[in-house]
Amino acid sequence: MDVSTVVDDNGNAMSFKQYKGRRFHPSMVGNITDTLVNISSFSVLEDDVLLCSYPKSGTHWVYNMILMLRYKSLEYHGSPFLLEFDDLSLMSELNSKRTYGTHLSYPFIPEEVKKGQAKVVKVSRNPKDVVCSLYEYQKKIDNQLYKGDFNGLLKCFLSDEIPTCGASWFTHVKEWESAKKMNPNLNCLNLRYENLKRDLFPNIVKLANFLEVDHDEKFLRQVEHAVSFDNLRIEHDTPKGGTTKCSTWIKDGRLPIYRKGIVGDWKETLTVQQNETFDAVFKEKMAAMSIDLDFDFE
Repeated sequence: MDVSTVVDDNGNAMSFKQYKGRRFHPSMVGNITDTLVNISSFSVLEDDVLLCSYPKSGTHWVYNMILMLRYKSLEYHGSPFLLEFDDLSLMSELNSKRTYGTHLSYPFIPEEVKKGQAKVVKVSRNPKDVVCSLYEYQKKIDNQLYKGDFNGLLKCFLSDEIPTCGASWFTHVKEWESAKKMNPNLNCLNLRYENLKRDLFPNIVKLANFLEVDHDEKFLRQVEHAVSFDNLRIEHDTPKGGTTKCSTWIKDGRLPIYRKGIVGDWKETLTVQQNETFDAVFKEKMAAMSIDLDFDFE
């Protein structure tokens, strides 16, 4: 396969697939060029919902909210179908209310989505918690992406070399923010992880309205309870939480996605120096992109 690995002076190893100078997750299916071409030309249905997020930003959490609302069911639905990690041909077996996700940056999503053919739910999370969660996640699985210490991952995260989705967190933000401003056809709802944690019910109502589902307040309150962190963690420990596609990464294919689920966990990980470096890079890159995003770092 077309996987490359770089090792820094401290022995930290990062593996990736490369396409036109961009680095992508090494576990993306098949040949990277073919995979991205197939995703770009993926046939989208009018009632499709595409969930887009940078890794470790609440993807599974919001995915279960969406499916509960769309199917009017409080059943736990596990992990989403991800365009870059799953067999696209399997989607042809479904013909209505398809909900799937991607971590890819905006240029690589299906062209028909860019034209407004489907609804897009975009979830963002403050990057300090993202990188800390990503490190803890990588320690528990074997998906080739990274082996090393936290400082090595942090340095890579703050650069343009992190191979998660074809873009660093900063470029991912820039490309999605630009798309939302420049593409009037993009049918997109923005959700913030921190806002969901702070005040979940109004955001569930907002999501239900965007999805155009007609549910009464009683059911929406039930969804609020069903997607609480503790409930999802319990459900994830049942057979519903395991998948065969991830069985080579971790025992039972049960991804370690429910750890703490809090805002500000970075304060337990980042040193004073690491935090100061992060703040300086964040300020510089956001200013260079002419983007003013006020993330809640507390």
